[in-house]
Amino acid sequence: MPNAREVVLDSCGPEQRLLMAMLAAPSSGSIWGEGRALADAVSWEQFLNISDELLRPYLHWVCQKDPFATVIPSSVKQALAAARFAAGVRNLRWKTELRQILKAFARKGVRSMLVKGAALQRTIYPDPSTRLMGDVDLVVHPDGMANAHEILIQLGYRPRTPVDGFTPWIGLRADEEEYFYKNVEGQILLVEIHTRLELTIPEYSGSAEPIWAHCIEPRSTDGIVFSTLEPHIALRHLCLHLAKHGFERGLRWLLDIRLFVDHCMTPARWEQFIRDRDQLSSPMIAFTLGLAKEWLGARVPSAVLAGLTRETKGSAVSLVWAQIWDYERVRKPPNVLTVWLTANPRRIWANLRMRVQRWTSPIPTRNVNPLVLAGKRFVSDFRILAAAFRAGGLKPSSLRTARRIDNRTNRLRALLWPP
Repeated sequence: MPNAREVVLDSCGPEQRLLMAMLAAPSSGSIWGEGRALADAVSWEQFLNISDELLRPYLHWVCQKDPFATVIPSSVKQALAAARFAAGVRNLRWKTELRQILKAFARKGVRSMLVKGAALQRTIYPDPSTRLMGDVDLVVHPDGMANAHEILIQLGYRPRTPVDGFTPWIGLRADEEEYFYKNVEGQILLVEIHTRLELTIPEYSGSAEPIWAHCIEPRSTDGIVFSTLEPHIALRHLCLHLAKHGFERGLRWLLDIRLFVDHCMTPARWEQFIRDRDQLSSPMIAFTLGLAKEWLGARVPSAVLAGLTRETKGSAVSLVWAQIWDYERVRKPPNVLTVWLTANPRRIWANLRMRVQRWTSPIPTRNVNPLVLAGKRFVSDFRILAAAFRAGGLKPSSLRTARRIDNRTNRLRALLWPP
């Protein structure tokens, strides 16, 4: 079975090698090369060009540690420091907001869990400023959704789309998730409220109830008291969420997984993780954890990685490598537009049927004509398209990038997802 690093080594430039070495675990033995030798071959302008803004705060923390502290130029450190400072300021605002939300939920008896970035930055990262967070993901018990909605409105948040105009994701009812925003001193804060998480393939095919038997209260580095998923469930969710997004800009998520494995997974938890795996999602999870191990030095047991053929892994690794470096620093075009631009009649027809089904799906707590719902949801989706246009997401280069990403995503699913 080929090592994931060896598959991409010949196409890997010195700037990419150095960045990967900085993200890798210190105990990995410099799998990408020795720091000083890598730095000698680097164009620092190119290094900053390929350094995703999502990673820069963590890279700043790394460049203050050996062996990188003496080889990274001060100008590069300053650029990374600026990104970390901005992330720290934003995270302080989020800390205030999050404390208010969680206290209000507790007073009203709303059961909630913090997941993904907001939980990871205060449990596995050196400090919250090293992990940029774009939004807050909260899992709320289905019984508490109505109260959660009211609380966020009282705290100054607004639904991103009107209740009747919200289009639920595939497999979800319209009352099983909501998106809220708040403008605070020029910053847009986004809160996502979910009742279910991606824990299998296809997403959202199971009940919301079982995850509440796997709820813990971790130690937080910044004093926020919150609940989250037990590690063996949380790791599964991280892997499948990354797969759902087709590994697009996936290095930050792979870093999340590497740090999570190193900080949270014990032998007993790995045993639980292996016991819980299912046939549908095992290949994708094994592949994702294999990348975290072979690219970033995560301590993943070999027993977790079984199940992929040599040919499948080699092809998939090359696709992911291209996927994580190919992105535009603007808002991504909506997925529906990307599908239509493929000019594939079968995909377009399937997407249209799915979208009509989502547009007309009922709201359990409201009696609204399906055609009225479809009209309101169509208008909301059009506004999303207009917002992408204003943000530069519909430029020719952005559309070409989105089509390449979409193509790789579908090829990855064909390799790693069951028929």
